[in-house]
Amino acid sequence: MLKWDSKYELGNDRIDAEHRIFLSLIVDFHDAAEQDTPKDKLLRIFKEICKYAEFHFLSEENIMIDHRYPEQEHHINSHAKLLAEANNKLYQLQSGSISADHAFNFLFNWFAFHTSSEDKKLVGYIESSADK
Repeated sequence: MLKWDSKYELGNDRIDAEHRIFLSLIVDFHDAAEQDTPKDKLLRIFKEICKYAEFHFLSEENIMIDHRYPEQEHHINSHAKLLAEANNKLYQLQSGSISADHAFNFLFNWFAFHTSSEDKKLVGYIESSADK
């Protein structure tokens, strides 16, 4: 089953800790869907993930400001796009136009891709600027 793995670690304690929580919420959603949890509870978990993502993105954006991250605007735009997509998936899940499995795949792919691309660049910048 899906669980935290060192391959998800980026080397920034705060970001890694928040990513652990984010992944655990995604796993909670998956497990609830597998156990035929009532739809209203699934929707609540998905909403919790969206709210946590909003918090996490704000936290990362504050880190970007603190470190004068040159790709801040692009990264913030990717956050806004991801939140819009997540809210759209929530609406689709609520209306029944997508399955919980489809919603889980979206969440996990979002986590894996964003972490391994955008967040990895951010942490790399922080580490390289600390060396100067």
